[in-house]
Amino acid sequence: MKVQVTGSPSYTVIAFCYILVLAYSLTLAPIAWVYAAEVWSLETRATGMALASVANWLFNFAIGFFIPPAFQNISWKLFIIFGVLCVGAAIQAFISYPETAGKTIEEIELLFQPGAIAPWKTKPGDSLLDAKIQAVKETNQGIGDVEASNRAEKMLEEKGLDAHVHKEVV
Repeated sequence: MKVQVTGSPSYTVIAFCYILVLAYSLTLAPIAWVYAAEVWSLETRATGMALASVANWLFNFAIGFFIPPAFQNISWKLFIIFGVLCVGAAIQAFISYPETAGKTIEEIELLFQPGAIAPWKTKPGDSLLDAKIQAVKETNQGIGDVEASNRAEKMLEEKGLDAHVHKEVV
C-alpha cells in the first residue's frame, strides 16, 4: 500500500514535520544529554556519556531502519505503538528519574545511592547547600562555628531535609 499526497495537504504535512522537529529540538532533545551528564559521578562521567552517545546513535539507526517497513506493513497502527512507548517512557521517567534541578553534583550522586529519597518525591531546588547557607545566615554565626553548624542542621531537619544523610555534601 502506497500513500501519495500532493498539493496543499503535502505542504501542510511538510510544515508540521518542520514544526515538530523544531519543537522537539528546542525542548525534549537536549534534556537527555543534560540529564545524562548530570547523573554520572565524576569518576564515571566520560564512560557514561560515551555509552549514552552510542545508545543514542544505535536507537536512531534502529528507528530509521524500522519506520519505513513498519509504515508499509501496519500503516497508522504504528502511531499506537509510539503512543504506548511514550506513555511507558513517561511512567518510567516519573518512577526512576529524580529531579536534579538546583542541586549540586554531590547531591545528585546521593540521589542514586541505596536508601535515597524516592525519585517521584524529589522536586526542583531544595539544595542542601543552599539550605545550609541560609541556616547559617539565620543563626548569624560563622561557618566554622560548631554550635552554629549544629543549629543549622536542626533547622534543616525542621524544614524536612535530612541533614545527617548529606553531611558530606556541605
